[in-house]
Amino acid sequence: MISVGDALHPHSLANQGCEVLLKIGCFNIRGFKRNNLYVHQLLDSLDVFAISEHWLHSFDLHCLQNCHDDFCALSSSTLTVEDSATCTPQYIRGSGGVALFWRKSLSDHIKKRNDLCNDRFVVVHLLSPVRSLCICAVYL
Repeated sequence: MISVGDALHPHSLANQGCEVLLKIGCFNIRGFKRNNLYVHQLLDSLDVFAISEHWLHSFDLHCLQNCHDDFCALSSSTLTVEDSATCTPQYIRGSGGVALFWRKSLSDHIKKRNDLCNDRFVVVHLLSPVRSLCICAVYL
């Protein structure tokens, strides 16, 4: 958990002048498809959440977007549709991959930094009038 001062409110950013907490978590999920219910549970108690090793192919990334009704997601995959056509059986599940989730109530203050993203790195910028926060999910 990180205290981000009086400019960032986890649900509306409207409460200026009081210190609030933005609850941020990260987890190496080692396969989203078999752990999606656990991710959903974790999201219930967080405002921003980063996962690594979701093991999804690029054509399955929509699963992350639909994981929780109260969250948006930005994700990347190490395997594309073209890669999956030539995969050996041990890579059918995909490999690596990262994602960032944030509450939809924060969406007006989130800027996706697609210019900084690649197959192992996703970035969002949480903007506020007083402070901003760059949040990254990395898989090395």
